[in-house]
Amino acid sequence: MSIFRVLDKIENAIFNSTPLWPFKDRIIVNREKFLALIEKTRKTLPEEMKQARLVTKDNQRIIQEARDKSEEILRESQERVRKMLEGAKEEAARLLDQSDILTQARKKADDLTRQTQEEAQEHLRLAHEKAIRETAETEAQVRELVLGANEYAEKILSGLESELTRILPIIQKGRKQLQEAIKEHNDD
Repeated sequence: MSIFRVLDKIENAIFNSTPLWPFKDRIIVNREKFLALIEKTRKTLPEEMKQARLVTKDNQRIIQEARDKSEEILRESQERVRKMLEGAKEEAARLLDQSDILTQARKKADDLTRQTQEEAQEHLRLAHEKAIRETAETEAQVRELVLGANEYAEKILSGLESELTRILPIIQKGRKQLQEAIKEHNDD
């Protein structure tokens, strides 16, 4: 049950209470019902706070998943680079074994190694940039979710405070009138 439904029930209990004759602005409140509604208010508030806490934990999990994914992308890119370098070295060794085209093989091997290293560096750079971008986007989303959860909790607490502030004078006035009626009755 939401905190607002409980507050509505408290308000209805006050408005639907029997007036205390001869005082029209004084009422008789069912003590057990009123105390039960206050207890429901206490139980509902922590549940909504737990929900906000769960949103925060889920945001932390999302950030960790993004970090794990970026690390996996980096590892895969590094493995591809390593395999490309191995392939280039094997190709260079094969070309060197052919004596009649030894000079061409060396040049081609050097070119292939250089090209592979450049491509590997480019792959690593792109993977790193992508990981940084995804991590930043995820962290921004998490910050928005945390802010939303905090704003929601503040709204709930503010509403509760307003309702209790509004109801408290009514309750205090009713108690004061009852005390006066009791005092008048005792004086008679």
